[in-house]
Amino acid sequence: EPGGYFRITDNYTSNEREIGRIYGMLRARRTSGDVYIGVGPEQNFTYIAAIRPRMAFVVDIRRQAVVQHLMYKAIFEMAGDRADFVSLLFGKPRPSGLTRDTPIQQVWDSFWSVGSDSSYAAANLRRVVGWLVDKHGFQLTEEELTQLRRVFWAFFWYGPTITTRGAPGGGSSVTFAELTGYTSDESGQPRSFLASADDYDFVRGLHLRNLVVPVSGDFAGPKAVRSIGDYLRTRGAVVRAFYVSNVEQYLFQDGKAAAFYDNVARLPVDEESVFIRPYSLRRGGADEALCPVLPFLAAVNRGLVASNADALACPRGDRMAGRVGAAHLSTVGGGRQ
Repeated sequence: EPGGYFRITDNYTSNEREIGRIYGMLRARRTSGDVYIGVGPEQNFTYIAAIRPRMAFVVDIRRQAVVQHLMYKAIFEMAGDRADFVSLLFGKPRPSGLTRDTPIQQVWDSFWSVGSDSSYAAANLRRVVGWLVDKHGFQLTEEELTQLRRVFWAFFWYGPTITTRGAPGGGSSVTFAELTGYTSDESGQPRSFLASADDYDFVRGLHLRNLVVPVSGDFAGPKAVRSIGDYLRTRGAVVRAFYVSNVEQYLFQDGKAAAFYDNVARLPVDEESVFIRPYSLRRGGADEALCPVLPFLAAVNRGLVASNADALACPRGDRMAGRVGAAHLSTVGGGRQ
């Protein structure tokens, strides 16, 4: 779908400190395999690392978000390990002594004293563009190339302290370094796609096989989410997890939530499929952050989801789900399983 408007125009990074906890919860729940769908920037890689899906889609209404994910694709493919990834992304020459298995906080400690090098970064940008255009054959428009350069240089200028809107600052801002090196699960173990070599290698492997697919689309739009569902259904695949961030808040504000749930109803899901809603944790809803899709859609059918607060509470129409199973999806806006 054509790129559209979102209130946060840049959205360079996540601002959700809950990703480490969500990672641990996904592992504890044994949510794994099949297909992942998400929204936004790098936090998707952490959830992909936790779930280990066979394929992933990132759907974002901003075309710049798609371009940013293509930038990440090139960097993942060029960077053999986590230190190379940080070096290429931020234009900082790799410090000596780092290995594949160096703990992530030690990786960050090593980079803090390394100055950013504009010549090195410019060479990296040329490599990224060449990787996408010459190696992969992406036909990027001039507007998209401009967006790519803008995103790339933002990471260079702001460095590892880059936040959602770019510049660090403010009590609610969280930096890229914090999100990838200092967010932990309930046991205190750092959890992110950069926190371990195994997690990084898994996400990189998906990129090398072209299995992380960024899509410009509106969650409530008529094409993008539905087309993903059609593609997966013909291949016998199931959506195991759908990370929605706080998009539902804006869908309810714009009167588009019903259209979104209709689109979800058209995706191939089963009893193990979940929504990932980190904002439920901010309400104290540990049991609601991983919300089973089928019972939730049954609650939608019963009129129990009239606001974003309702969605975060993860109401479950369990009696309906138990009586009619997956077939209830046909009642959500005419959608079909």
